[in-house]
Amino acid sequence: MSMEQRYAGFLERESHSARTPTKGEVMRQAARLLLENASENAQMRREIYALQKALSFWLPCCPGVHSERDERIASDAGLLYGFDGDLEETAEGKGWIALVSNA
Repeated sequence: MSMEQRYAGFLERESHSARTPTKGEVMRQAARLLLENASENAQMRREIYALQKALSFWLPCCPGVHSERDERIASDAGLLYGFDGDLEETAEGKGWIALVSNA
């Protein structure tokens, strides 16, 4: 159970003993918003992971930073920070894309 879920449960329970009906309703609304935000955050985390996985697949291996293209590849590779999925299979490894030599 996430922190948001626990705090939402606390707010929901406490809303029944609020001093005024308005305060109780505000607490219930806050609990609902916390749960909605927790759900949206979980969905965004799944989407970020899927994007990182796609980027790790399509991004070619860049041996050195020598050109504008290489710098862009290195910059985009920074987006993979935090990706803990399988980096073994890539489009470059399958031969679908190839990095053209700068020479």
